[in-house]
Amino acid sequence: MIIYEAYNTTTNIQFATEQEALEYANENNMEVRSIEQIETPPIVDYTSIYFKAKKFGETLKDTFLVDNWNLPIRFTPEMSFALMQKFQGIMAFASVGEIRRISELLPHIEVDTIFTQERKDRYTQMVNEFVNENYPILSREQK
Repeated sequence: MIIYEAYNTTTNIQFATEQEALEYANENNMEVRSIEQIETPPIVDYTSIYFKAKKFGETLKDTFLVDNWNLPIRFTPEMSFALMQKFQGIMAFASVGEIRRISELLPHIEVDTIFTQERKDRYTQMVNEFVNENYPILSREQK
């Protein structure tokens, strides 16, 4: 959108049309310039989304841990360490509600005997559903 401004060293007055600005400027010994205004999107309040994302992150971590407890595998210290290393980014982002970052990382984590394809698919579905429901504009722009 373009607006027109009549101005001098002490005053700036904006007009919707060039004609209005020119008439005013001529009467008041001023100059005229056009200004292109950039429309800014409305500010979105992310406060409620943050708390929902943080709660979802905790749910995701709990789901992951409960799934591990329910496995018929006795974890060795080495297995626990390897699993912790594999998921440290996911767990860190879940702790602060950065679910969109999890949606970017999760597809790149390799499956194995503990983190099976079934579990990966389930977590991916949970994360994608959360992102699509809570960040509809952002999720469309990212794809």
